[in-house]
Amino acid sequence: IERSTLALYRDCLRVARHIGGNSAKGQRLKAIARESFRRHKDEGNPKKIEELRADAMRALSNYLVMKTLKPKASDAAGDVSASRRA
Repeated sequence: IERSTLALYRDCLRVARHIGGNSAKGQRLKAIARESFRRHKDEGNPKKIEELRADAMRALSNYLVMKTLKPKASDAAGDVSASRRA
C-alpha cells in the first residue's frame, strides 16, 4: 500500500504542476493535494485507505479523460474555416 500511495501522491503533484505550472493556480493545486495526503497520513483502516486512494485515482482519471475529450481552440477554428470554404 505505501509504495503505491507514494506513487499516487507523486502523480497528483505532477498533474497539479501540469495544469498550473508555477502559477498561483498550480501552487494552490499542489497545496490541496499535499494537505489531503497529510490530513489522512495516520489513517489505519485499510478500507478507508483504499477508498481515499480510489478517490484520488478517479480525480486523476477524470482530468485525463476531460483533457483528451476537450477539443483545442485552434482545431475547432480550423474545422469552422474548412467548412466555410466548402
